[in-house]
Amino acid sequence: MKRNITVNLYGSLYNIDEDAYELLNQYLSNIRAFFSKQPDGSEVADDIEARVAELMDEKREADGNVISIEDVQSIIQRIGTPDDMCRQDDEFSSADGESHHACPPPPYSPGCMKSPGGKKKLYRDVDHKMLGGVLTGLGQYLGVDPLWLRLLAVVLAFASWGAVVAVYVVLWILIPAAVTPAERLEMKGEPVNMESLGDEIINDKSVPQSHNSYSFLNSLLQLFCALFKGMLFVCGAGAILFFAGLFLWMTVMMAWAAISPGSFVYQVLDIENGVIDLHTALPPLPMWGLYICGSIFLLVSIYFLVYALIRMAGRKPGMPVWTRGVGLTVWTVSLFLSAGCLGMLIGNVIREDSAFNIALRNMRDQQKEQRKEQSVEYLKRNGWKIVRDSNVSSFSSYGEDFTGIHGRHYLEGSNSSGEMEYEVVRQVKVAPGLYTLSAYGRTNGNGAEIFATNGRGERFSAPIPSYGSHGGEVWEEASRFVEADTAHTSALYQRMKRIADTDGGEGRGWSRVTVSNVTVGPDSVLTYGVTNCSPSVVWDGTWLSASSFELKKAEGVR
Repeated sequence: MKRNITVNLYGSLYNIDEDAYELLNQYLSNIRAFFSKQPDGSEVADDIEARVAELMDEKREADGNVISIEDVQSIIQRIGTPDDMCRQDDEFSSADGESHHACPPPPYSPGCMKSPGGKKKLYRDVDHKMLGGVLTGLGQYLGVDPLWLRLLAVVLAFASWGAVVAVYVVLWILIPAAVTPAERLEMKGEPVNMESLGDEIINDKSVPQSHNSYSFLNSLLQLFCALFKGMLFVCGAGAILFFAGLFLWMTVMMAWAAISPGSFVYQVLDIENGVIDLHTALPPLPMWGLYICGSIFLLVSIYFLVYALIRMAGRKPGMPVWTRGVGLTVWTVSLFLSAGCLGMLIGNVIREDSAFNIALRNMRDQQKEQRKEQSVEYLKRNGWKIVRDSNVSSFSSYGEDFTGIHGRHYLEGSNSSGEMEYEVVRQVKVAPGLYTLSAYGRTNGNGAEIFATNGRGERFSAPIPSYGSHGGEVWEEASRFVEADTAHTSALYQRMKRIADTDGGEGRGWSRVTVSNVTVGPDSVLTYGVTNCSPSVVWDGTWLSASSFELKKAEGVR
């Protein structure tokens, strides 16, 4: 429980907290002690006491009947302490004719070590601000009416798409506020001595405001500043919510990691018959370092943002310099440490991903080799022989062929770059005569063909139509048949319907290829197959397929 004390200050009665009274009494005692040995010092001290009474009247009207310690601290900050008023180079002559310094030598008063006045210093003029006092202080420094600087800033804010706004906020943070009498004098370029300090404290000089003719412009600027403040509040509140959400998410993730150590395993590969078991976990040291440093960074950011919003609302005094310095140091260090830990984690992920991709590539290469070996075995079992093999990943495939039936083997060669040579043949002994060779094929380029050669080296061939992986003559023929057959009962219809429905009704690109008038000589040797090495057409595709080779002797030929 605090006691309220009624004090008589310069002829007025004030209700004041006990702790506020102690602070005010000590302050006024220090002021009187400071001016006691100076010419007319008692009159100056009386004037300062009168100024304190004026400010207390303002506080009483604004905040209520009782003066709190925060009110007294604000008044002291406004007027300044003896340390703000004294200078080693300020001397006066006492009644005995001796010269005296205006304040005792160090270490009594650090303020006595200030540099001589007379030179302007850049401060924010918070006494006549619209936002942060940046432009008013800059106007004092340059000797320009702040109204024109404000108008220029508004124009540039729109012209630069908000870049000037960011510059203003940075200057708001970096430029100190002119709070003490000495700082206000330095802002104006006036010498900091006993006379000017006393005049500043007592009269509280203000910056000349814009003329009445500018009242309309001032009103517009005040409206703009109100909108800008609203935007800052919205952006600040959004940043606070974002940082708070990020902190909460990090906390939940780290709690999960502590409870379940395997929760940050991020790569396990299982492809068909091969398994790469890469249980890659994030390294704990940089992960926890990122959480701790990142949490400090987020919490300090939230603290500064909340303080700034409350300060903008006029409900909190300025942050002490040491608090600002310590907070900024902690914020900067935590930011750099967080970035370092994050970099370590990213580097670890990159290294592990590289190992993962190498293992995956090796597995795929191994699977390709296995498929290639299996396709070679399939060819051998069915009497096929590989004649050309350059950049071919596989010689056969297994899946749905032109019939629409799954689980069928057929010849196939492919290479994504198209730079391959593929030729598979089968040699048979048949009676001499004239034959017709037929097969089903598909391709996505020119230069693929079904061919046959006899014992004398004569070559017979027909190109495979290029339909790609959709459509094809087989599918077109089946679709026409299904549309024409209204009975829908025959076995042929069911077969054609299955072909027409292949690949969701789009076909697989198969066509029937016929090589006519294949002549077999007395040696009875015939070799036939599929190739992309046509002697007349250059290969320009990437894959080809062939299936269901059939050799028939021409009718009427013995």
